Amino acid sequence: MNEVFLKAVANAEGGSHRAALALTRQQREFIEKRNASYGRPGYDLRQAMAERVDQLGAISKQ
Repeated sequence: MNEVFLKAVANAEGGSHRAALALTRQQREFIEKRNASYGRPGYDLRQAMAERVDQLGAISKQ
C-alpha cells in the first residue's frame, strides 16, 4: 500500500501541492478509521485494504 500511496502523492504533487496534501490527509483518515475498526465484528481488514489500494492506484494513473 505504501508504494501505491507514494506514487499517488507524486502524481498529485505534479498537479498541485494542495492536491498532494489533501491526499495525505485522506490517507491519514483512512489509517485512523482502519485502526479504530480493526477487530470489530463485520470489519474486513483485507477488503478495506484492497479497496484503498484500488483507490490509490486509480489516483496514481490519472
